[in-house]
Amino acid sequence: MDVASDPISVLLADDHPLVLSALGGALTRDGRFSVVAQAGDGEAALDAIRAHRPAVAVLDQSMPGMTGTQILAAAAGEGLATKVVILSAGADSQLVYSAIAAGARGFLTKDGQPRELCEAIAQIDGGDVVLSSSAQLALADGVRRREQTGHTVLTPRELEVLHQIAAGRSAPDIAAGLGLSTATIKSHLGTLYEKLEVSDRAAAVAAAMRNGLLR
Repeated sequence: MDVASDPISVLLADDHPLVLSALGGALTRDGRFSVVAQAGDGEAALDAIRAHRPAVAVLDQSMPGMTGTQILAAAAGEGLATKVVILSAGADSQLVYSAIAAGARGFLTKDGQPRELCEAIAQIDGGDVVLSSSAQLALADGVRRREQTGHTVLTPRELEVLHQIAAGRSAPDIAAGLGLSTATIKSHLGTLYEKLEVSDRAAAVAAAMRNGLLR
């Protein structure tokens, strides 16, 4: 391992402090990286990218305020050169597709080992695109299903939230009905908007009807 060169500057963003601590410790022990900032929500992560201009940002997909892909899109829109790795609890096919389409250079799941993240960051800093094996399988499966159906693919939970917003319910009402937090519902809404390529509820419902997702 060559540690003589300048370390790769990294931003870590996750709303779970234990995850931040574990990832930060792994990167520090590796020796190739410098963790220049950590953030616990989407807006703080975007502010940190603006302030520190890290070489690579590791962004949790589901955070309060903004999702990982929304942060990516905002940073790209401002011309920031930081390369982004999306970190997610699962590898839903449409989520992986949306992240790569938005410009993510990596998509990893949280069940991987810290050393996998270290290697991925190093490869991405060197110009590669890195997808975990589960993300690769999900993406391939999603391509097949899109070709077969011609429809946007949503998870069962996303479909449930979609039907709730079509019925006119607010995020707090949906959260109470499903036994989830309002922040989680807002995260699902953000992912729905990304998948349907819209920016508000009314457009999401209209797009879902066009795609046959609402009957």
